[in-house]
Amino acid sequence: MTVEDLVTLIRSSLARGPLSFEDLVRDMDRLRSAVAFAATLSLAAEGRLSLSQPEPFGPLTLEPPR
Repeated sequence: MTVEDLVTLIRSSLARGPLSFEDLVRDMDRLRSAVAFAATLSLAAEGRLSLSQPEPFGPLTLEPPR
């Protein structure tokens, strides 16, 4: 699975509303989880999604851009 594949997966998942990063990577191995995190950061940097984390090391939530 490439970064582009994960970007597509994340964007389609966000079409249904906010998504926890934990739910996104639940069935992924460590390598895919790391690539998914890189894809998430890339989308956030481009303004294509918003990230929220209420506390350090707390759950990370992906949301459609505001």
